[in-house]
Amino acid sequence: MNGGFAVGDRSLLGTGNTHPDWLLTHAAAGAYRIVVASVVGQKHLELGLPREDAAAVRGAGPWIAVAVADGIGSEPYALHGAAQTVDCLTAAMLRQVTRPTAAVFPYSPGRPPSHVNDAVPHADYDRELGVVEPDAWLAARSLGAAVTPGEGDGPDLVEPGGFRQAASVGWCRVACDADGTAASPPPDLEKSLAAAFSQAHQELHYYAGALRLQETDLGCTALALLFNVETGAGAAAQLGDGGILALTEGGAALDLAQPKAAADPTFTFALDQEDYRDVLAVRPFTADESGAYPAIFVMTDGLTRDLLYAPRDLQAAWLQGVSRHIRSAGSEARAAGDTLNWLARYDVAGVWDDRTLVVITRRESADADRESVAGDAGAAEPTDDRESTG
Repeated sequence: MNGGFAVGDRSLLGTGNTHPDWLLTHAAAGAYRIVVASVVGQKHLELGLPREDAAAVRGAGPWIAVAVADGIGSEPYALHGAAQTVDCLTAAMLRQVTRPTAAVFPYSPGRPPSHVNDAVPHADYDRELGVVEPDAWLAARSLGAAVTPGEGDGPDLVEPGGFRQAASVGWCRVACDADGTAASPPPDLEKSLAAAFSQAHQELHYYAGALRLQETDLGCTALALLFNVETGAGAAAQLGDGGILALTEGGAALDLAQPKAAADPTFTFALDQEDYRDVLAVRPFTADESGAYPAIFVMTDGLTRDLLYAPRDLQAAWLQGVSRHIRSAGSEARAAGDTLNWLARYDVAGVWDDRTLVVITRRESADADRESVAGDAGAAEPTDDRESTG
């Protein structure tokens, strides 16, 4: 069983503005690789505005919870609303599907990974999290616009002029209590996501009160994914623009949440609105369905504004290319660094918004088996987990 983890953006209540302009994070859960990248939009940089997107991922036992939010740019504290929403949503989703833990569940015995034991950081870490010039990317490039190595306005992530890099890296052990966090009986995922959104909506109300703001000041969209990496059951929920897309085994693109569209294209559904339940789209999916999804993508409209209106074959090619690149990367850290640099240079005419992308890819069985119980003979030694893309 997987140990718990929490990565990504956090609530800013009481902390001041600790929201970074560029964010990358990554995790592994069972047979799945999780990569998160979020970058400030080029227009925001020019105007001196912050990144108003937010993304977070949490894991507990077999469950992973993903949330992405886009602060509505016309609202003065939109980034506060987005950060609060993803932090609250991911925690609330896991509370719906796991038992409260009265005591810490046991871990398997073992030694630290060699790159923790011998040196921190290990030899490849700077390469993996530093500047990674985008390679061909081919199908993964922005639609109609090639990504040229060495060009673009992306940040220098090693020595960013006027910026300072901050990072936190954690290694999570494997829990040996296979039933320690499971909810019984199996949860109703549609109700679970609806309850999580209800709590996130209430938390925005409390947040606004604490800062003496109006709830509309914290307006943001919200997208959520709850997924069991062992059974394949899951659910997607969407409020507002953005997208939750799946890549099928046949290479086709599928809209998982199937969100409702506003009658007025200039209007955006947001979590601060009292009638948000009327337009919240929640769709559960079964193990049979998810078994046919090599990759799932959660993204804000900085990407979907270009992607969702493209022909289906181009959508599929985009998803295939991104998935292929992430799966072929030597590690989650390398995949996240590549993705962040690519998004920072993402070039589509007329699209200058923040861009956030969470990708969950199913790894090859040999790669997933590498996450054996800590303490196995080879568990402490680093191995080459590069996967075949042929």
